[in-house]
Amino acid sequence: MAKAWIENNNIFLSEDDSIALLGAIEVPDGTQIADLKILDGKIVFKTQEEKEQEQLELDKKRLLQQLFQISQKFLSKYPEAESKSWVIKVEECKDILSTNSIDQNLHPIMYSEIEALYGNIPTNFQIVVDYCNTILSKEQSFKVFSGKIAGLRKRIEDCTNLSELQNNITTILNNLKTTYGL
Repeated sequence: MAKAWIENNNIFLSEDDSIALLGAIEVPDGTQIADLKILDGKIVFKTQEEKEQEQLELDKKRLLQQLFQISQKFLSKYPEAESKSWVIKVEECKDILSTNSIDQNLHPIMYSEIEALYGNIPTNFQIVVDYCNTILSKEQSFKVFSGKIAGLRKRIEDCTNLSELQNNITTILNNLKTTYGL
């Protein structure tokens, strides 16, 4: 039999009687510290429900960390300056498409980007239109990705069922990684 005792408000467990403090209690072999808790200054066994709740919280933290890493990998594909200017680029693209023109003063980011990409502003305006549409489609993908991340984060945070968390949510998380090549 193993011995368990409290020292400095921590539980210690050992099969070596010589290191157990006076007043240590006997616990069945195979008992883990995670199976025990301190209640009213005494060591007691956690209920199965308490163990499952602790596991649920640990799994939530792990999955939220994975979700954070996925979003970081996705966002790291773009340089910081490009990410920060994204909203402006999208607005400029929408304006270019609605006015059917590009102006260096009205669309400084897109004008500079297209000029750098092609060496000048293409005389065939369809090239500009196609490039703006590509940016808008990327914006749509980013919105979908962001929505999935936000929804999955909330689902993880609200989950109260260990099997739901370990099975369904883990599957969704893995599908998200595959879908976005992360």
